[in-house]
Amino acid sequence: MDIPTDTATEADPATQGVLRALLVDDDASTGLIVKAAMKGEFQVVSETSGAEVVACATRINPDVILLDINMPNVDGYEVLRQLKLHPKLAAIPVICMSGDTTEASRKRIFTLGAVGYLRKPIDIRTLASDLKALLSAMNSEMAQGTRHFVIAFNQAEKYRLIKETARSLLATDKKVMLLSLAEGAEFCDKSLNAEIQAGRLTYLQIIPSLITKFPYLTELSAVKLDLTEFVSGNLSEYALIFDDPHLILNIKDTQSLLARVHGLKEMLCSTFAEVRMFCTREVGPESAAALNEMAAIFCR
Repeated sequence: MDIPTDTATEADPATQGVLRALLVDDDASTGLIVKAAMKGEFQVVSETSGAEVVACATRINPDVILLDINMPNVDGYEVLRQLKLHPKLAAIPVICMSGDTTEASRKRIFTLGAVGYLRKPIDIRTLASDLKALLSAMNSEMAQGTRHFVIAFNQAEKYRLIKETARSLLATDKKVMLLSLAEGAEFCDKSLNAEIQAGRLTYLQIIPSLITKFPYLTELSAVKLDLTEFVSGNLSEYALIFDDPHLILNIKDTQSLLARVHGLKEMLCSTFAEVRMFCTREVGPESAAALNEMAAIFCR
């Protein structure tokens, strides 16, 4: 474990914690209207040419894509097909927009890999909340008592949920420990940095070497001892937020995964007042199944 010498760098307040949406619609005026309607909730980048969507998405790496189906030249169906065949873009959720409400049209977009559908004309007044509801439904959570395991639909959403959870726990006067491989800029904003300075939030960055050796550790008391060195008081007074625990467990090695999950669960749950795990959805059926099994074991 390592504790950062500096607190996280403050991100742009205008876009911090805001999901980035790529709007694909051949009507440029729609882009302007949507940007204004979703300001503060989503950072919207618009693209009017279906032929340029893959290049644009590769460049900006959006958290979600809003795709108009009825476009000239390269229509939305073809764009959706291209996105789902692209190794770096396939995992980005695509929500289609169309005035065609036929069952055949809806079935086609979902068969091609869309995760949601919005009927045109879109109600601008509720667009941001409708989109957030669709995306939120893509997250999954298991819970049992003081144990929670959340699988977010992507990295940005996971970090948003971590920040939200940390603030919620701190608001109840609980001490919080946050473990992550990340440096912290992704979720430690100004308010959480203040909590770190006040000593109510302890943020520890996991050193990369732990990922290599953790699956082979037979005794986890040393890890517990390392954690104790960074807190004031007893670890039993803390709620733990663990970012991407599956990375140190190596879920690719399914043969010994279950034993490692049980061992980690026993150590953490006997040490902390409550434990909340946050992961990003895995791509590929085997890895996804292993992550779901990990969540199920942890919350039994």
